[in-house]
Amino acid sequence: MARQNIPALPEFEDDIDETDTLKRSAFLLGLVMLLLCGGAILLALLIMSPRLIPYGKVAWCQPQCQGLDLARVKVTNSWPKIELNNLDLREAQLRHTVLTDIDMSNSDLTDANLYKAQLQGSDLTNVILAGANLREADMKQAVLASVDLRGADLTEVNLTQADMSDVILGGATIDGISLQKVKLQGADLSGLDLRGLDLTKTDLRDTNLRDVRLSGTDLSQADLRGAELWGANLYASKIDRRTRLDPKWKLAWEVVNESSVGRDLTGQDLSYAKLTGANLRQAILYKTNLQEVDLGGVDLRNTDMRFSNLTGSSLGQSNLSEANLHQAKLRGVSLWRSQLIAADLSGADLSTVKIGSGNSLHQTNLRGANLYAANLEDANLQGADLSNATLISVNLKGADLTDSNLDGADLTQAVYDDHTIWPANFIPKGAIKQ
Repeated sequence: MARQNIPALPEFEDDIDETDTLKRSAFLLGLVMLLLCGGAILLALLIMSPRLIPYGKVAWCQPQCQGLDLARVKVTNSWPKIELNNLDLREAQLRHTVLTDIDMSNSDLTDANLYKAQLQGSDLTNVILAGANLREADMKQAVLASVDLRGADLTEVNLTQADMSDVILGGATIDGISLQKVKLQGADLSGLDLRGLDLTKTDLRDTNLRDVRLSGTDLSQADLRGAELWGANLYASKIDRRTRLDPKWKLAWEVVNESSVGRDLTGQDLSYAKLTGANLRQAILYKTNLQEVDLGGVDLRNTDMRFSNLTGSSLGQSNLSEANLHQAKLRGVSLWRSQLIAADLSGADLSTVKIGSGNSLHQTNLRGANLYAANLEDANLQGADLSNATLISVNLKGADLTDSNLDGADLTQAVYDDHTIWPANFIPKGAIKQ
């Protein structure tokens, strides 16, 4: 039987194996790539999470972000960008937070905690920081124009070269604060204790410095033009030829810090100045405006103060012995425990001197003083020594002379009424009751 020739089958097995291998390799490669991409994304999320979390917090809460906690977060140059302006950030926790070059303008940060926060170059225009904790914060070159800092804690804050125009600092704690080269134009610093601070080259134009303590403060090259220095203590403060100071306050500084014994200050305006620590013995203060001036404890012996205006001034514990106060305006003045031995107060207006040790003639030494025709209506003269004083034609209506010493006093034609209180058992000889 003949053998049949059976055709051989094509050899596809090897091709099939190679195709499957390629598919499996491609699948595995794709899986690896997918895992790598997923890992990269996860890693990116982990890296970005410190930035994304605060961003999410701010994005979720704005504009009402009261109590927001961003403590120790770095916001500067963050992505996505975090906006902190126009937000309610009252009581926010921002301690140790890096906020350099950030726009926080118009936000409310009342009572916020910014302890050791970094705010260099940030814009805090119109921000409310009343009661905020800013201890040891770095605010160098920051913009704080029109910021409310009342009651804030600014202990050891670095504000070098900052713009603090029109800022309000009333009641703030400023121990160890750095204000060198700061722009404080139009700021309200009234009542602050700035003793010993370095205010070199500081812009203090039009600043409210009422009742500010400046003893030992360095004001070299500072600009104080237009500054209000009512009641400011300039004693022992430092100025130089480049310090810009209005003529009135420059004169007040000279009176307090340089010898003014015998100095001629005729007709000068020193109203509302604080001149404690000055020595004005034998000075000429004829027709000088000394209204509301603090002359407490000042040596004014033998001064010529005729026709001077001392209305409302404080002369407590000052020495005015033998001073000439003829027709001086002393209405409402404080002469508590002052020495006026042999002083000439003839024709002076001492009316409406109020009762009370801080604003009265209580315990004042007027022994041998000339009070001819002086107006002492409603004055408190309790315990005053008026022995041998000239009280001729004095107006004593409503005056309180309880426990005062009137031994040898001349009361000829002195006027009194039913409201005048005399020492016990005293008979006002020569006085006229009206």
